[in-house]
Amino acid sequence: MKNKKLKTYENVFKTLKTIYNFNPIILTSDFSRAISNAIRNIYPNCIQIKCLFHFLQSLIKKIKNLGLNTKENHKKVL
Repeated sequence: MKNKKLKTYENVFKTLKTIYNFNPIILTSDFSRAISNAIRNIYPNCIQIKCLFHFLQSLIKKIKNLGLNTKENHKKVL
């Protein structure tokens, strides 16, 4: 894909739906708003499940960005 914008995801899903008759009941994705909105727009009855791996990856990144992964901060939390 050339980018991760809403219109790009919508075009991908429209193509899958039109050419391959792809009409999922459930889709798993990361936490991207663009992909979530595209799924909702193209497949309004589809159930969206968020990927646990991507959630944990995001959580670890946030913890590191906040500086909460140091031993000093860990002791303060406990």
